[in-house]
Amino acid sequence: MKTAEKRQESRIVFAVISLLLLAGLMCTMSLCIHSTVDAAEKNRYKYYTHILVEKGDSLWDIAGQYVSYEYDSRSQYIEELCSINHLSSQTIYAGEMLVIPYYDEEYK
Repeated sequence: MKTAEKRQESRIVFAVISLLLLAGLMCTMSLCIHSTVDAAEKNRYKYYTHILVEKGDSLWDIAGQYVSYEYDSRSQYIEELCSINHLSSQTIYAGEMLVIPYYDEEYK
């Protein structure tokens, strides 16, 4: 009977140690991933360029070309486009010049 109790106790100890090791590994991985993302974000700089709107262009298409992970969504990028270009609606016309924000790792 005592050997069965010892086996059960050994299994519990093994399970607890395994869980602690797994938790430590997960924390370490989380910190590594987080620090890698922080390093990438710190090295990106915001710039502006301008484009000439061509026939058939839409803000949605333009946002698809220039949006990056600094924005939560393409819609958020479009809101910024409208704001910096003083657009009262999302309608754009061929021949218009738009200021376009973008991010780059290179410091210019």
